[in-house]
Amino acid sequence: MDTNLIFSLIIILLLSPLFITYSYSQTQYTLPDHHFINCGSPSSSNFTGKSFIGDVNPTTFSVSGGQAANNWASSLPTIYQTARVFTRKAWYEFQADANNTESFPAFINAIEAFTTPSDLFRQGVNVPRVSPVGDNGDLDNLSSLYAFIPTYRVNVGGQKIEVQNDTLRRNWVPDDEYIFRSEQARKLSFKGTLTYDVQGASRFDAPDDVYKTTKELTNSLANITWRFEVRKSAMYLVRAHFCDFIGSGLADTTASFNLFVYSQHKEVIQPGNKMNTLQAPFYVDFVVNSLDSLSLNVSIGAINGNNQSAFLNGLEIMELVTNSGVDDHGGNGKKSKTVYIVVGGVALVLVLVLVLLSEEAGSRGKTGI
Repeated sequence: MDTNLIFSLIIILLLSPLFITYSYSQTQYTLPDHHFINCGSPSSSNFTGKSFIGDVNPTTFSVSGGQAANNWASSLPTIYQTARVFTRKAWYEFQADANNTESFPAFINAIEAFTTPSDLFRQGVNVPRVSPVGDNGDLDNLSSLYAFIPTYRVNVGGQKIEVQNDTLRRNWVPDDEYIFRSEQARKLSFKGTLTYDVQGASRFDAPDDVYKTTKELTNSLANITWRFEVRKSAMYLVRAHFCDFIGSGLADTTASFNLFVYSQHKEVIQPGNKMNTLQAPFYVDFVVNSLDSLSLNVSIGAINGNNQSAFLNGLEIMELVTNSGVDDHGGNGKKSKTVYIVVGGVALVLVLVLVLLSEEAGSRGKTGI
């Protein structure tokens, strides 16, 4: 079987990691330790605990198009002193270890490419679709229909998490700049061991440090709201992460609180009913259409007469891009094995390498993978 993995790159400038989803189960999955690329450089560079291989005359992958550039006088880390500049279609091609599976110039400083567990975005699960004016049915099989571009990854109640402390090398930022009326929230943390279950999240969905910190609502008559800047008429996947380490003893299956999106969609969160145990991570997904809004609001609130504390551990917001824009680079008559691609980085300009160069050069999200 041909195991060449040919894929379109959706790239955000000053790239942090990129990862490709393939059909691995999370129980079998281990993070490969290759395809870390130092773009525009003839030599390797160590960065965040990984060795990034230069893409000038590479031996383990191939690159077509682009021109190497450098600024050796820069005070930035070595990996940011070189880049590959693109002014037209181009691509990278990698060998994948998957024996059992079916207008503006763009520049890239580094690429991290590795297969990820298939369950990171579950197929066949209906996801509520929400907008500022209310609910709009459900969507399913998101991973077959869309690529995911991370816009925000927020560690609620915790510190910044660097790529070397995340199993999939993502960046998470504190929630403080996004929270509205923070006096209603109390930070809490957990020092024990988490209980991962097949019904909930896995170690690859978010780092332990996300699930071990939280903000709890201290006023049952109020809500805590997080507000994020988004683009008009765009679709986003919103993933809310939870782990109830606040209670003690057996989980109460009737205890619940509310999670709101735009104050229009209300989801009743029942940690005990969902996981049937404490200290067990899980998450809830929504698809949000921003319509004419330039902001996206997520809130938690108590339910009158219920003794469950309202809390939140983490938030991810990813823009959805239709896979119709992510195609083969053609020429060999073979269909690409790409399922979907997730990219992160310090965002300046979004480009599609291999398919097209984006005509949009706007400012984008806050965090990387």
